[in-house]
Amino acid sequence: MTFFKEYDIRGLIDEELNEETATRVGKALGTFLQGKPVLVCRDIRHSSEKIQQPFIDGLLSTGSDATYIGEYPSPVLFFNSWKQRKDGAMITASHNPAIYTGFKFVEPNGCSYVNQYRDLKAIYESGKFRKGEGTYSETDGYGQYLKYLQAVIRMGNKKIAAGIECLYASSAVIMPDLYEKFGIETIPSHCTPKPDFNNERPEPKGENLKAISGMVVKNRAAFGVGFDGDCDRSVFIDDKGRELNGSVAAAIFIRHILSRHKGPKNVVMTVDCNSELKQLVESLGGRLYWSEVGHGFIGRNVYEHKAAFGGEMSSHFWFEHYPFSDGFMAGLKMAELLSSTDKKLSELVDETRFAPMLKEYVDCKTHEKKEIVKDLLVSKYSAHPTATKTRDGIKFFLNELEWVLIRKSNNLPEVCLVIEARNETRLKELHREYRKAVDEAIAIV
Repeated sequence: MTFFKEYDIRGLIDEELNEETATRVGKALGTFLQGKPVLVCRDIRHSSEKIQQPFIDGLLSTGSDATYIGEYPSPVLFFNSWKQRKDGAMITASHNPAIYTGFKFVEPNGCSYVNQYRDLKAIYESGKFRKGEGTYSETDGYGQYLKYLQAVIRMGNKKIAAGIECLYASSAVIMPDLYEKFGIETIPSHCTPKPDFNNERPEPKGENLKAISGMVVKNRAAFGVGFDGDCDRSVFIDDKGRELNGSVAAAIFIRHILSRHKGPKNVVMTVDCNSELKQLVESLGGRLYWSEVGHGFIGRNVYEHKAAFGGEMSSHFWFEHYPFSDGFMAGLKMAELLSSTDKKLSELVDETRFAPMLKEYVDCKTHEKKEIVKDLLVSKYSAHPTATKTRDGIKFFLNELEWVLIRKSNNLPEVCLVIEARNETRLKELHREYRKAVDEAIAIV
């Protein structure tokens, strides 16, 4: 079953995930949970709506009660599961195009399923499902989520204007109205929800952020924020229109949070982030823990280490309030930060002088080929004296600063190459060398 991934379920509608397979996934989940109740939510895509009822029917047939909390972004489902201490099922394919759909499952403690997907896959394939008669109910999950955000966000005295990029996706269901409730002046871009995402991919980076970047500069906004398809990620734009990578945005949050945090100053970051973050955290009296890439893995580390903050290069961010990434919370935290300082976001960015990095995804055409290419590259570099094998690849340092990470994408048939170098010239040199190695591995498979 190729739609069972490392930390979610994701596949093409009809071709991989359809009414029959969705019902079977529901049966597998209900069997795994031994009939425990499940909260269900879905994103706005047509493909998710198509498999919603079959999935719920599968759950009910195992004796699990299913409560549908509405058509909302992922953070609303994760919050309700965490608050009610119930397992949750989010029907979404995150930032994939609208022809994809899938599931993200969450534990009652707010952590994403990770290793559980192996058990679910085994149950799915066995066909040995629990039998029962669950009950179905509906409630609205947004009200309690909003109430909680209003309780934990403390805006300062400075008025804040923010550009909001929804990319026609699920964030548009509640944005920009959500931020306006906090007194934030909003400049919306593509904030009309469209089940086909206007035939675009709801991925907040590069070309997809050009419109909001220009609007931020034109309107002299404090910052801009772009949300991915299900809104557990938030990519920031500074007041000069510059896109911030996850490491830079994390550094700004870390300085703000650790300088004020009274509990353990633990921080969790993924291995694809700038290595200088370790020195930054330690300079503020904190301790940094490196995590595997993937929202499920880092969320678990945030939970276990009781972290004050967690971050990923792809701009998933975790805060002390709960162990799941929430794009809306991240944007509000940025507004909270900027409303209590005289500095502009661009000034905070310029204070963050990290070595240049490159992150690139290389298409392998199929998931099977991706696995072989990854294995070839891991084998090629495993003898390096600083090599560390990760769950999905390998990382090795070339010296005290420079390093290379090669790993597979857990969602698409791609290999990811990440490099940090001492300067741009050296970055280009290393990129040529290691991209050539990736291309050669692809060519021989």
